[in-house]
Amino acid sequence: MGRFSPGRIVVNLAHLPKKDTATFAQALDDLLIHECAHRFSSDHLSMTYINACTSLGAKLRTLGAVRASFSHTCRSRVLRRRVAW
Repeated sequence: MGRFSPGRIVVNLAHLPKKDTATFAQALDDLLIHECAHRFSSDHLSMTYINACTSLGAKLRTLGAVRASFSHTCRSRVLRRRVAW
């Protein structure tokens, strides 16, 4: 489904599930974490690779939370401005 090389990740989107947007997004996140971890180690069984996967997953989760919070803040400001007019 994916291939890592320095500076590039190739993803075959045809192999990802298309059941719904959430399922697709989760499968893509999983694949990207897996492929990005190869930057640190090519050995799936090494602790370096495993630690890279968990670290990348935590960063992705944090980024998602920050983006959701920012998006909510922006929507709130837009709604307040619309109401105030």
